[in-house]
Amino acid sequence: MVARVAIALVPVLLLAGCGGPAEPPVGVGAASVTCNSVHFAGSGTADWRRQSAHIGPFGLGGPSHGGHPGPDFQRGGFNRDGLLRIKTPTLVEGQRRVELSVPAGERERVGILTVDPKRGYARVTFVPCADRQRTIWAGGLVLRDRAPVRLAVRVGDGPLRELLVGG
Repeated sequence: MVARVAIALVPVLLLAGCGGPAEPPVGVGAASVTCNSVHFAGSGTADWRRQSAHIGPFGLGGPSHGGHPGPDFQRGGFNRDGLLRIKTPTLVEGQRRVELSVPAGERERVGILTVDPKRGYARVTFVPCADRQRTIWAGGLVLRDRAPVRLAVRVGDGPLRELLVGG
């Protein structure tokens, strides 16, 4: 009798663990943007940090309407694909490369936008122009929801540091 009950429960337990198909990751793969990539003319203003979420020489523009510097996740609407695309200028001051990445646990809901507005990357390396004080690219984030995002930033060969945006 116990063996029959155990055999009968196996399919139920297997189905209970399925929970349906998982959402595909939003942030996939890696990209690099350079001075040869599409970038904005000019070098921006010296006080760019006032309106940007930033770490060292790297910043994601703003200002948000919530009063926090950086991208505003409350603006715009979700597209037919169920994703929200937040456009924001991305800036590097000086000539050190900067790597921006989405931590592994966030890739199901967050990707980094670069030149291709439809593709969210897990990691993007920004290589600034050698002849500019600041290099600015069109960029942004693609999101499954409006919750704040923790990104990882590495300037040159330095340590990974955390940048909270959308808060």
